[in-house]
Amino acid sequence: PPFSEMSETPKAFVLELRGPTEWSRSDSAHKDPNKNYSGCLFVEASWKFPAEPVRDIEHEEATTLEQRAELEEKMHTGKLRVKILKAEGMRNADAEAPKTVSNRLSRITTGIMGSSREDNNDSAVWVYTRNETYHETAELPPGIGKGGWRVNVAGKHEPLHKTKVIKDAFMPEWNEEFEVILQT
Repeated sequence: PPFSEMSETPKAFVLELRGPTEWSRSDSAHKDPNKNYSGCLFVEASWKFPAEPVRDIEHEEATTLEQRAELEEKMHTGKLRVKILKAEGMRNADAEAPKTVSNRLSRITTGIMGSSREDNNDSAVWVYTRNETYHETAELPPGIGKGGWRVNVAGKHEPLHKTKVIKDAFMPEWNEEFEVILQT
């Protein structure tokens, strides 16, 4: 959700799970845009801006270039808190996995334990950030990749957070919370 819809008070959001769109990050996981996606992700989020209070007196005290730069950074830094609660109505992604030796072995092992891999789902959430001020033709600074997505030094998409994987669940519950400082 956009920061304009958030405040310091956590707000609940229900995010529809859907396939790749023109806003999706490019990734080998998005190979088939016609794949059937389903489900909803339930999250809570809050945005505190600026992250730390900036007193009026600080403006008057900032006389050196370093002090003014520090003040500007404070004024343009926010704190995002996200709690990933649960997902519901997810499709069975594991049933469509390629038939490799490791998948067959995994299915056999799981079957011995009393459940078939085709009837279950392994679920996790990876959270990414995208800076919408950068477009395809813009010169990109370090740390920003194609489409404005945050990347590491190797140019790979870098998640802000990864939840634990919950095995065999169509309605997983994570209740995982994280906080990140972002500059605007």
